[in-house]
Amino acid sequence: MLSIPVELGNRRYLVRVGEGARHELADVIADSCPRASVAAVITSEDIREQPWFDIATGLETHVITVP
Repeated sequence: MLSIPVELGNRRYLVRVGEGARHELADVIADSCPRASVAAVITSEDIREQPWFDIATGLETHVITVP
């Protein structure tokens, strides 16, 4: 798994890239945001329609589709 830091001025976050990364999403959220209760997943229509699009965050999840 590759972690790529994204710098936004005084804010920073990591993007995790790798085969099966989506299966680690619930653990990543639990470790980095233990008090979170809701997650938002931003994706495209093409990705959302894929048979493997089975995002499990461990939280109430809202999937937002953008062009």
